[in-house]
Amino acid sequence: MKLNLNGIWDFHPDDGDRGYPVMVPTWWDSLPETTGYPDSWSRDLHHGVYLREFFLDTLDPNEDIILHLDALATLGRVSINAIQVGPSSTGGYLMTLLPYDLDVTRAVHAGRNRMRIEIWGVKSLPADALAPAEGPGRLLFPFGTENLVGRLGLGGDVWLGSRPRVRIEDMQIIPDLGGDADPSNDRLELNATLINTSEHPCNLRFKAEVRPWRPERSRHPDGP
Repeated sequence: MKLNLNGIWDFHPDDGDRGYPVMVPTWWDSLPETTGYPDSWSRDLHHGVYLREFFLDTLDPNEDIILHLDALATLGRVSINAIQVGPSSTGGYLMTLLPYDLDVTRAVHAGRNRMRIEIWGVKSLPADALAPAEGPGRLLFPFGTENLVGRLGLGGDVWLGSRPRVRIEDMQIIPDLGGDADPSNDRLELNATLINTSEHPCNLRFKAEVRPWRPERSRHPDGP
């Protein structure tokens, strides 16, 4: 299952009562000539809330529901049906311009769902996104030069997808050429992250096979 959530969202500047239709993905502080957004947003708006409803058919109990956010800035927090989702290590905050795949299985249900994405600019960060014990204004997340040009809002793709509850979540292949040109001592190290979010343990056998690379035979343009 994959549900594209790009398109028109209901946007509330400063979490106010009045909503405006905005296109996702776009930055709300983009040039008004290209977006049609109010000119004041590009100068003075540092906090906003995106709202969107979506519908899900009957959910498969053998699958997790994943929310993908390609890029937001400067700092965001997501809730679905009033249930906060996001990494516990950052208090649920999503950091600037990083892609996220969030497990939202516990927050969604079959039928109509409501998503809320709140975003703050660096000039309006909430108090619990700061670390005063480490110095005045110290942030809990990396802050780089990409924010100097102004990027605020949902500037990347947003979609929902499903994944099996028992799955390979991540894989890393590390080559080691042995420090010389002799291929006989070359090695490949494979690190794989296996996920089981089901209610039952399972016995898995993970097998990796390395085969010599063989180039494909060149084909004549007029035949095989």
